[in-house]
Amino acid sequence: MLRKMLRICSMFGLVMVLSVVAAQAQTSVRAKAHIPFDFKIGQKTYQSGEYTLGWSEGVLKIQNRRNGKARLILMNPGKTSRDANVSKLVFDRLNDQYFLSEIITPGGGAKFRKSKREERLAKEAKPLTETVALQKQD
Repeated sequence: MLRKMLRICSMFGLVMVLSVVAAQAQTSVRAKAHIPFDFKIGQKTYQSGEYTLGWSEGVLKIQNRRNGKARLILMNPGKTSRDANVSKLVFDRLNDQYFLSEIITPGGGAKFRKSKREERLAKEAKPLTETVALQKQD
């Protein structure tokens, strides 16, 4: 009897997990962008070029369209510091380096944590802001 109850509970748990995964997949956003400069997210450097981006529930998947390499990155979801009518990426430019700082969409967006290097450079020079438009991907 105990085994039967454990199986039922396990099956119920599996159904619940699969339901949550399916719901999250439906709320993800996909876009593409041409980023004309090398940039950093955290410690990782990305080369300029065409990228496909998808995000949901505080996780960004960024994929280089030329070589197909993809990476998952944690974000801080929620309202950004700016209102927007269009979707865009916001970069902080410090000296000759670009750091992805925000994704802005009409419905909200997300921020990225600053790396230690970015914080150190920001103390030396005021960051300039560069934006790159996002195009919805079908």
